[in-house]
Amino acid sequence: MRIMKGVLLGIIFTLFLTMSVFSASADQPITLRIPQEYSLMYSHTEDISASLSFSGNIAKCNGVVFPIENVDVTVTVSLYKQNGSSWTLLDSWSGSAKNGYAASASGTKTVSSGTYKVVTYGNVGGLEFPTASITKTKP
Repeated sequence: MRIMKGVLLGIIFTLFLTMSVFSASADQPITLRIPQEYSLMYSHTEDISASLSFSGNIAKCNGVVFPIENVDVTVTVSLYKQNGSSWTLLDSWSGSAKNGYAASASGTKTVSSGTYKVVTYGNVGGLEFPTASITKTKP
């Protein structure tokens, strides 16, 4: 039994090391999605994602919430800019879906150089309120 626990911990450690190293071009979207079997499990949410990419001076923001059950889902995607140690809300977009379908929201905003964060806020049937975020710097 101890050997199995050690092997399992080794596999998980290797997986996290592998997942923590990645690279992306400044013009390519970055979407962070952790495989469900390694993420915190929600009772009513299958997955939630947030993405942020830049095309020139345009920030492209997107978020999706996938419910497990046949419930109504709403999603809000918010774009923030870092100002020192605080974040300023620049814009938000909302979407919804009924009967267990995934809800998504997306939008664009003209931005300058700086550090930006997109946060996806979900409401899964009023039962859970999952969030996901991504932070990226525009040169």
